[in-house]
Amino acid sequence: MAGPSRGVKRLSHLPKELRPREKAKAFGLNILDERELLALIISSGTANFDVLTIVDNLFQRYGCLYNMQKATSDDFSEISGISKVQGLRLASVFEIAKRLKQAQTPEQYNPEKASAYALSNASQEEVLSLFLYDKRGTFLGYRELMQGNDASLSFDFRFLFHAVLKHGATKFVLVHNHPSGSLLPSKSDLLTTNLIAKEARKLGLRLLDHLIVNSDGYFSFLEHQMMEK
Repeated sequence: MAGPSRGVKRLSHLPKELRPREKAKAFGLNILDERELLALIISSGTANFDVLTIVDNLFQRYGCLYNMQKATSDDFSEISGISKVQGLRLASVFEIAKRLKQAQTPEQYNPEKASAYALSNASQEEVLSLFLYDKRGTFLGYRELMQGNDASLSFDFRFLFHAVLKHGATKFVLVHNHPSGSLLPSKSDLLTTNLIAKEARKLGLRLLDHLIVNSDGYFSFLEHQMMEK
């Protein structure tokens, strides 16, 4: 997702009633764009940078909010005009957003709800991710495994199993987004998925499902009875 239109006006050039804080007070937060919301969080500028210019610096570095969520407070404080305290404030907001998304994830695995959650976290690149569950099926977390050209099913399975075991899970769901591709799995997808399931069983792990998601919907191997028993 591209960032909002940026660099349009400095804060001092805007009429008072059009500044982020005054707009929020008068009309509510939902009327503000991403640039204005971040300006509210950062709160103040410096002698060299007003707060909207600082936000522009943020978007210049990260491009969009999705990329910002991966940054640490130290990463943010490297941006011109952002102090250590402001960097910590930004990182805290993104951490709260992550926890809210996790709280909305179903405790017991549900392909439709899981795919919606995965799609809300997906980027414009291919991403291979995991839903992790304990032996009782309780949700433990959602983890991105790899992104970009590496996010295919052609990888060392030990890397996958290490990620599952590292988080104390015994059951997992493989999620693969196809930003511009078909939802239908290839023959290679089917063979590889069942090979992962077979190798997982040797370690006492269980692959519950493989989801392919994009903006058109999702494809569940489990729902289509394509998972080996």
